[in-house]
Order: sequence, then structure tokens, then C-alpha cells
Amino acid sequence: MTLLLALPSVLILSAGIVNANPLITLEDAAILAQAHHSGLIIEVDLEDDARIWDVEFADGLALDIDARSGNVLDTDRRDELKLNVPSGVITIWNAVATASSVVPGSEPIEAELNFDEGRLYWEIEFRNNTEVEIDALSGAILDVEHDD
Repeated sequence: MTLLLALPSVLILSAGIVNANPLITLEDAAILAQAHHSGLIIEVDLEDDARIWDVEFADGLALDIDARSGNVLDTDRRDELKLNVPSGVITIWNAVATASSVVPGSEPIEAELNFDEGRLYWEIEFRNNTEVEIDALSGAILDVEHDD
């Protein structure tokens, strides 16, 4: 077997995927999606009782990735997802890393690029019910909220 790609929680081999952990992470799902499509990721969301990562791109492409195996289950074109994103937007990985720095010990389960009230920002939701908003252009932390 030849190693094709190594992620923190999953190894992809030429003969298939060997998963060392029960679920791949949000970051791993984004990396796997990016291997299938080079567009800008605007949302990654853990759905269906933590079995599927839904990954959406700015050009309207959406992928469903099995949260256990890392396999792409479905590809869909959703024109309503199309988003004209200005240049200079920080990546999902930078946004998640910044948000994770203020929510240590909890795993991100959703990251979404939003435009609201003239502001473009990433909203990162964590398993411990904390949400962090990151300015999508500067990378600054805008807000941290914890729901009990």
C-alpha cells in the first residue's frame, strides 16, 4: 500500500481509508473536500447525528463526507450556495485555528462564512456549545459566546 495523504485522524492509502479515530475532524473533512475540489470552502457542518460532514464551496458545489471513513458519499451542485467572496478572505483553517485558541479542549463541529449587517465573518461552533466569530478579512476575534 502506498501512503497518499496523512491527516491527524485519518490515513488515506491507495487501497482505501484506514481510520484510527472514530470520527474525522472538521479540519480533516475540509482537507478531504479540498482534495476533490479546489474552490473556496464556505461551510463545513457535522450533520445526521454526527455521521456526515457537509462541505459547501463558494461556487455552489457541496460534498457529503462520511465522518467515520472519510469517503465522499455525495456531490451536489446547489446554485443557491453560490457566493461572490472578495479576495483576501482568510481560509477556513485560519479561522478554525484562531477560534480554537480561545476554546481550548473542545472540537469544532461547524464553520461557516457569513455576511451580515455589512460584515463578512467566520462563525465557528464547538462541541461545548461555544461560538466564536472571526472577521473574515482581518482574522480578528469579533465575539465569543457560550450557550449553556
